[in-house]
Amino acid sequence: MGIVITKPALDHFPPMFLLGMRFVFSAAILVWFFRPPWVDMKNIFLASLIGSTLMYGLMFNGLKLIDASLMIIVVQLQVPFASLLAWFSFKERLGWHRALGIVLAFAGVTVIAGSPKEESALTGISLVVMGAFVWAVGQMLFKRLSGMGGLRLVTWVAVMAGPQLLLCSWVLEDGQLEAVSTATTIHWLTVAYLVLVLTVIGYSCWYFLLARYGINQVVPFLFLEPLSAVAGGVLLLGEVLSTNRLLGGVAVLSGVALITILNRPDKKQIPKTTIRPE
Repeated sequence: MGIVITKPALDHFPPMFLLGMRFVFSAAILVWFFRPPWVDMKNIFLASLIGSTLMYGLMFNGLKLIDASLMIIVVQLQVPFASLLAWFSFKERLGWHRALGIVLAFAGVTVIAGSPKEESALTGISLVVMGAFVWAVGQMLFKRLSGMGGLRLVTWVAVMAGPQLLLCSWVLEDGQLEAVSTATTIHWLTVAYLVLVLTVIGYSCWYFLLARYGINQVVPFLFLEPLSAVAGGVLLLGEVLSTNRLLGGVAVLSGVALITILNRPDKKQIPKTTIRPE
């Protein structure tokens, strides 16, 4: 539901400015609880630049142009992209389950993007697809930092990503001061939701569960995210669930399910520091 709640705020705040505020405020809350990992600062900077600043910048600029229900479907390509990169870079075995899942996922997005209704949204879809690929690249960088501890890494990624995003916003966007001065209570509540619920509380709960349960017990619950986001987009934002979007969404989610559930990887292949694009 985070995407659904964020979508209206993008009509008021420039995307990278909104993300910059999210990470700066989150860092201001979390930084007091985790000591600086000085040895890994260079790697954290690179990982945050690619896996957070670039990735979120692409995805949220894409979200500004398309429906939330469409974005949450397309962004699931992060999973097949990650499998392809693991196969190409680390020579991990793909297997027929993963191969079929990858084909299904990309076919589903092709069905959606090829719909006449979605042709006007191709720029937004393309930005989200690129963001999903960058997410997969970023996870390879985060994997190097997996020994640090999940929430500690999230904290210092936020410390790095917040200023990066605000700098990008200053260079590439405009209207920030006007957006701040004219923001309503609803807009600031959305910012508070992004900071407190999605980042501070959300990631704390995520890593709490990962510390006590196996990754394969926790990851399947992530399938509730696209289902709730699609339902929220239709019910709360008045978005239309077209036939192509429905069929394509089923194909994408089926493909992701084949990759993550039926062909479960070993724990070592999935870092506990995975930072999800919300």
